[in-house]
Amino acid sequence: MSPVKLFCPQFQHTKSAPTLNDIWQTILAKNSTYKIIEQAKNDFLKDGTWLGEPALKWVCQKIKESPLKIYTFVRLRHIILADQDGTPYAIYHDGKIGKGAVGCIKLAQNLITKELCVVKTMLDDEEKALDESEILKKLNLFNGIRFRTTKDGSHKSYLFMKLLPGITLHQFKKHCKNDLNVLSPQYQAQILHSLLEAIQFLIKNQINHADVSSRNILIDPLTLQAHFIDFGDACTLTLYLA
Repeated sequence: MSPVKLFCPQFQHTKSAPTLNDIWQTILAKNSTYKIIEQAKNDFLKDGTWLGEPALKWVCQKIKESPLKIYTFVRLRHIILADQDGTPYAIYHDGKIGKGAVGCIKLAQNLITKELCVVKTMLDDEEKALDESEILKKLNLFNGIRFRTTKDGSHKSYLFMKLLPGITLHQFKKHCKNDLNVLSPQYQAQILHSLLEAIQFLIKNQINHADVSSRNILIDPLTLQAHFIDFGDACTLTLYLA
């Protein structure tokens, strides 16, 4: 899609009118989730992780000895936890991104691949966590899972999944109403096309989301790609052929 020229007061002193991407970049810089991600990146060491190589080797050795233990570093704003395959993840203390149907969502990082991801934590609902993990696997969004018992005897699930770019459709609509003056028919058609593709992707994988709302759809304003999120209530469809 070719850039759309719009008038926006905060850009009125620039030599040329801003493109739609210019305006969205400014909007995203103020978004709470994007702020958390940038803050986390600022805490990274030179190698792109929250841990240096010696500390990572020490953690990996400790995980082999006690795979269910959580490791905390006093000077850093995260905890270290391994999934069931032994892959270490850092969970960012300041990284609460949102709340799903059955759990809290935080920013995390795979310390081996250095890839940022998110983790959903759930209490006393291992079966639901397993069901959601199977849905995520079908959609290629699954990273890992871990179950552990806390000191008070509660059962806690950690479900690691891919970090998808964008803001919720609910936020997207608010920004379109408050911050943008014009949305061309071409732009609107591209958004609708992306939403239909996201629905088609679920149908192709025989997934019933069961909780579709504007807060459970992500739109990346820079690419206009759409994704469904929060599969806590989702289930697999059974198709019958006549």
